[in-house]
Amino acid sequence: MKTNTKRITHYIMALVSIVVLVLLDQITKHLVVLHLKDRSAYVLIKDVFQLEYLENRGQPSVCFAKSTYILFISVYF
Repeated sequence: MKTNTKRITHYIMALVSIVVLVLLDQITKHLVVLHLKDRSAYVLIKDVFQLEYLENRGQPSVCFAKSTYILFISVYF
């Protein structure tokens, strides 16, 4: 019985962690669009580190243009 309880607790913790990470990801994406889109680079350390807004549209379709089956496996599994 304890093993099942531990297993359920681990699953719940994993699910909560995934939800929190997805929410953090979406929040940071929103902040980037708000503060960096259509603006010049935000320099944190001159000539070393800067933040820029870039979009990469359609990369998976270009990489896997001839093999959609591999794309399906890599995205869904």
